[in-house]
Amino acid sequence: MLIREIRIDDAEDYMNLVKEVESKSDFMLMEAGERKTTPEQQQKQLERLEQQNNSTIFVAEEKGKLVGYLIAIGGTVKRTKHSAYLVIGVLQECRGKGIGTELFDKVTKWGQSITYLD
Repeated sequence: MLIREIRIDDAEDYMNLVKEVESKSDFMLMEAGERKTTPEQQQKQLERLEQQNNSTIFVAEEKGKLVGYLIAIGGTVKRTKHSAYLVIGVLQECRGKGIGTELFDKVTKWGQSITYLD
């Protein structure tokens, strides 16, 4: 399994992953079918995210398929730019295999590497 930062060309696969996770979980913010994001909108969101040094998305890829994600959205003001809002999702059939742990390990290392300039 590969844990890596998301790429712009992952937009459609990522969007489908998020929708699938939401459809099979009672613990996500949105319910099944509630998210109406198009592939084009998702791509634009990823492009905006790429411009922020304190926000990212890590994905777990297994055999060429995205099976999990961890979103880190950094604060936007001086007092919170060192903190991040986290969202994690793993496909139901892939849970219990340590994917979430690896995603959290990756985002922790990423967070420790960020330099915050005033």
